[in-house]
Amino acid sequence: MWFCHCARCRKESGAAFASWLAAGADGFRWSRGESFIAKFQSSAGHSRAFCARCGSPAPRASRNKVIVPAGSLDDDPGVRPSAHLQVASKANWHAITDEIPRFEGSSAEFEGLTDCAPTGDAVKGPARASCLCGAVTYEVAGKLETIHNCLCSRDRKATGSAHDCCLHVPVDAVRVLRGRELVRSYKVPESKYFTTQFCSTCGCPAPLPPGPSGDADMCMAAGIFDVALDARVVCWIFEGSKAPWFEVTGSLPRFEGRPPKDFDWR
Repeated sequence: MWFCHCARCRKESGAAFASWLAAGADGFRWSRGESFIAKFQSSAGHSRAFCARCGSPAPRASRNKVIVPAGSLDDDPGVRPSAHLQVASKANWHAITDEIPRFEGSSAEFEGLTDCAPTGDAVKGPARASCLCGAVTYEVAGKLETIHNCLCSRDRKATGSAHDCCLHVPVDAVRVLRGRELVRSYKVPESKYFTTQFCSTCGCPAPLPPGPSGDADMCMAAGIFDVALDARVVCWIFEGSKAPWFEVTGSLPRFEGRPPKDFDWR
């Protein structure tokens, strides 16, 4: 298992990094739903897979391995992350606080398992974001300040990673520059509100509409931005639901579930 901070993995998950697990192809089988799997060719010879119904990242073949998004797992796989890869490309708003080994690029152990896209120095500019295939692009107006990391099981499934990274964006600040017709939505039937939105071509997360509570902000996946953000991560929520293979480290506030109503998101 490893965490990848490259540009493609951030866009695919919408989070600060993607969480991958490599398993032997001879031990993998689809239990159901294989017909829902869509693929997007992210580079020559490499495809990324996702559920065409809900947008969640899905397992894909690589050499004699199957690469599994760790966030999709229902059970403890019995292994733990052994590396942070492509750290030179990590999001400027994300801080690595654990003791897992870090590599500026890749390492021999993981070579060829993913098609990483390193990025140069983070650039400043208009707050623009895009999906993995580039067909859906956005521009966000106003000051973007706050990100929270959610460890709940639904957000793990949606991102395929250890947690999501929700950027708080004013409801009327997001402008779709192109590709609106490609965005699909999926609401979890047993949930009162939980909905995902994604590009139907590549599966990349799309901004979520505001909830029914009349909040001034909506949630946007911080990992899909193409520029450096001035926003900062302010807390972890739903730590009581975190994956057994992920440890929360660092000094940010943590909450077992939702933060208290008087918590200052600013």
